[in-house]
Amino acid sequence: MKGKIVRGKGFRGCLNYLLAQHKGAKIIGGNMTGRDPKSLAKEFAAVRKLRPDCKKPVLHIALRMPVGEDVSAETWLKIILRLMKLMGLSPGRPWLLVKHPDQHVHLLLSRIGFGGDIWLGRWEALKLIEATQIIEKEFGLTVTPGLKGKDRKQVRITSGQIKKISRELDRGQEPEIPAKVAIAERIQQAIDQSNGTFDDFKERLEKLGVAVKLNSAKTTSHISGITFELGGVAMKGSKVARAYSWQGLNELLAERKTAYENRRTPQPTVELGPKPNERRATQPITPRVGPELGSTGNRSPKGGNPTPSPVPSAVPGIDGGAADAVPDVLLSLLAGAPVTAGVGAGTGSIISAARAVGTARRRALKNIEEDDGPGADGPTIGF
Repeated sequence: MKGKIVRGKGFRGCLNYLLAQHKGAKIIGGNMTGRDPKSLAKEFAAVRKLRPDCKKPVLHIALRMPVGEDVSAETWLKIILRLMKLMGLSPGRPWLLVKHPDQHVHLLLSRIGFGGDIWLGRWEALKLIEATQIIEKEFGLTVTPGLKGKDRKQVRITSGQIKKISRELDRGQEPEIPAKVAIAERIQQAIDQSNGTFDDFKERLEKLGVAVKLNSAKTTSHISGITFELGGVAMKGSKVARAYSWQGLNELLAERKTAYENRRTPQPTVELGPKPNERRATQPITPRVGPELGSTGNRSPKGGNPTPSPVPSAVPGIDGGAADAVPDVLLSLLAGAPVTAGVGAGTGSIISAARAVGTARRRALKNIEEDDGPGADGPTIGF
């Protein structure tokens, strides 16, 4: 729903427009007894005489639904009563509601009340926009964008500028864009195209025709604000919009920098390889067999079993690299395993040594399962 509000000097001319025969107008509400422009103008004039000092007693509000949307006359009347309350317009004054066929209505009021009071109003154009936003939600109507809201990037324009744009649109003219709106559009464009640094933002904004000046204290050189200038019109960033103040601009640039860096940083590629146990199963086990160590030197005592050779801390794989280090618990188990291979042992001795290592490995795994149970989380033991 869009609204327009204007003040005027005479009621008769406005009534002639609202109740013209070719418009298919219909009175659907109000507190007036007349039904034609002449009689209605006399009723408004009677109240106008109470305050001859009021130069513009006419208040005209037009409301239009989006194309294809309309409500009943009864609902329109409820909407208008709610609107008057939101605008601070008490029904204790002459008012008239006229419905036109193309889903819009006209509310004609006297700023002068029956008691001689005058509705002064202030920033009524902005208040009308706020009121229509509330009404759209309360009555389940299509929610249309407003000029003012919680958005920090919302450009701050005056009610006079809003009225000027409305008049130009009504005349079918291309409205002149206020300087702060043009500056705001260029600021946001420069932010979106920058890499998030102030220098890059400034360079891009100046290419769009907007000069940038930092405001700083003379003694401390502390930056306290920023000013933008376009076409000879200069204004502080906070006057353009809250988001474009010096502090707000730094926050927007920080967000942009994060997004820019994340976009340019390549995501790590994770290559899925075989699990440790699967890899080791495909590799031949070739344990190193070192010299036998006995109690009397490098050889075993006569007639005794040779002591097991030292178990390497890692076993070379196919690619020449080392497999996972052998846990201490497995080393202790292997210390008592009979290994018959010694220095210069042949293939059979190596196989025997490998079998001994495999037996110790199975024994270790069995002990772990008995202690922790199958599937217990813990270190993987194996070669």
